[in-house]
Amino acid sequence: MPFRIAFTTECVVPLSKWNEQATFNAGCPRVQLGVLRNRKLAVVGGSPQVIHDIEELRAWNGDIWAINHTADWLASHGIASTLFTVDPVAIDSPVRKRLLATSCAPEMFTEDTVAFDMIETHPQGCAGGTSSATRAPWLALSMGYTDVSFFGCEGSYVNNDHVDRNEQVDRQLIVRAGGCDYITRPDYYVQCQEFAKLFAEFGCVFKNRSGGLLKAMLENPDTWEVVAVSPALKAHLEEVNGKQGLYEGNSSYPVPAQAA
Repeated sequence: MPFRIAFTTECVVPLSKWNEQATFNAGCPRVQLGVLRNRKLAVVGGSPQVIHDIEELRAWNGDIWAINHTADWLASHGIASTLFTVDPVAIDSPVRKRLLATSCAPEMFTEDTVAFDMIETHPQGCAGGTSSATRAPWLALSMGYTDVSFFGCEGSYVNNDHVDRNEQVDRQLIVRAGGCDYITRPDYYVQCQEFAKLFAEFGCVFKNRSGGLLKAMLENPDTWEVVAVSPALKAHLEEVNGKQGLYEGNSSYPVPAQAA
């Protein structure tokens, strides 16, 4: 059996904060649901490899949702988009057109924002995965989009972990798929697994236009595996789970720079 890690995810703020912010933002204009939209939708993440999609996105004949700071980066390349996020912590962006969860920070809301509820704060709210990118499919379908493509969601990197910045996360791992090694981090690793399941089951609506680890997981669903973790991630896993049985017979491997 391929070796894999089952991560348990937690939000950066408590649920009480989500509810507090959702109540504060309750009067914001809401998205229109259940209306068929005869337009394509591109959801764009901040993977470094999205640089290769610039020309296609510039010529995109449809709507574009950009995750968090990716909206700023697209704007710097002359591409208009809607800033999309479900993150409860505020980010600063010059992009005024926004599609936000009501549980986002109040200072995120502009005069050109429409909102939607999350299932964590409203029973009929937006469901999905652990990231803004993996919450987008449910919302897009609810808003009537039936042709949705995902760019910049590779979930792997070589140097910088975003196209516009490097967060320098020290908890990293290497996933081997199809004979290639991919550097990733726990949140990207979980997102890739969520996306792989989505695209495998609903590929008629949701289309993967990302490469990297996500593409490799889709092409090698039964054989991809974790082959190394960074010292910081190893220490964290042992702290949470105990050393007994974890990585028995293995060493703590630094992430090699040549991994792609």
